[in-house]
Amino acid sequence: MCVLCNTHAYTIYFTSTQMPDGTQILPAPPDSTNIDFVRDVSKYIKGKTLRDTERGIWAKLHSGYSVTLVTSYFSEPFGMTISNENTPALYFLLESALVTCEIGVGRVKRFFKRQRPCLLLNEPSGSGEVFAETNYSYPSGHTVRGWVTAMILTEVNPAVRNQVFSFAHDYAENRVIVGAHWQSDVDAGAVLAGIYLAMLHSNKEFMEDLAAAQAEFQRMNK
Repeated sequence: MCVLCNTHAYTIYFTSTQMPDGTQILPAPPDSTNIDFVRDVSKYIKGKTLRDTERGIWAKLHSGYSVTLVTSYFSEPFGMTISNENTPALYFLLESALVTCEIGVGRVKRFFKRQRPCLLLNEPSGSGEVFAETNYSYPSGHTVRGWVTAMILTEVNPAVRNQVFSFAHDYAENRVIVGAHWQSDVDAGAVLAGIYLAMLHSNKEFMEDLAAAQAEFQRMNK
């Protein structure tokens, strides 16, 4: 399904009912009676100690969620500016994939309704974000976006896979450092990212858009 967004279009590859149901795949997030919650709290505390360091400052600067911001962040490890103007086929592919994945992530968040760490602990986030009570935590949408972006980019340019995957890991870790997500949110997001990408590969339109992005990259690097 093609959707018009501002001055350009993107494709929604799957509807909500067609997407894998993460509520039936992921375990429930750990609560205070679960040993995994101790790990979550430990990771949160460690993240707080990093906020005033170079790593923490980087995390705050790379906390954006929009497709435009995500693609701009990944432009550095990819070695090329990713934008609707510079790489229209690649940008179209990424925006379409990320918008599609968002449908699945939102469904899972609304089901589990997990509170974000900064809200549960009544502390400000390290990124400056202010979250509503209904802006749920599990799984991490940032993590899904980061890993799906990284995996698609490495299909377009396999030579930068190490740099891009390392960046995706750090981008996901940012959310724990700034207190916007628990570690288990990030872990669940990484699992969903792999599931969603596998699902996207079964979609004819996605594969055609991927081929177009790969051809665009080859033209630009002759």
